[in-house]
Amino acid sequence: MDYEDEILIEQYFPAENMNDNTRNLCLSLINQSKEVTDSPRCIKSDEPFDIVSMNLYKKDNMVSFNGFISNGKENKILDGRIATSNGKYYVKTNVYRLYEYLEEEDRDYNLEEEFEFTDKALIRKTMYSDGKFFYEELEPLTEIDIDGFIEEKVRRLRLK
Repeated sequence: MDYEDEILIEQYFPAENMNDNTRNLCLSLINQSKEVTDSPRCIKSDEPFDIVSMNLYKKDNMVSFNGFISNGKENKILDGRIATSNGKYYVKTNVYRLYEYLEEEDRDYNLEEEFEFTDKALIRKTMYSDGKFFYEELEPLTEIDIDGFIEEKVRRLRLK
C-alpha cells in the first residue's frame, strides 16, 4: 500500500493504540457479524450491508468500535466492544437503525456474538436482544482474507 492508501485507511478506519494486524482482524470480525452479512432486522435489499466507516480504539485487552454500515436502502450505526478469551472473540454490538419510518421499538437493539476460528470454519454464534439465536459455520478466515479485506476497501474507496 502506498501513502495515499494509508491516508484513506486513516480517514475511514481510524485505529488508536493498535497495530495494523489488530485493526484488520477487528474490521474482519465486524464484517463477519450477522448484522453485516445477513441481518434479520433490516429493510431488504439485493445488496448486503457494507462497512462505510469504523473507528477503533484499543484499551487494555478490549477494542471499542463505532461506525456506519449501509446496504443502499438502510443505514445503521454500530458501536460496541471486542474482547478475546481462550482463543475466542466476543463481540457486543449496539445497533441504531437510521430509517425514519420505523416504529420506536424497532430502531435500537443489541446483539452478542462469539467467533471461534477452526481449521475448517469460522464458527459464529449470535444472540439478539429479543432472544433470537443463530449458529453458523462460515468459510474460514485466513490471514490473506483478513489483510485482503482492508485492501479491497481501499481499492473501492479509490474508485469513488
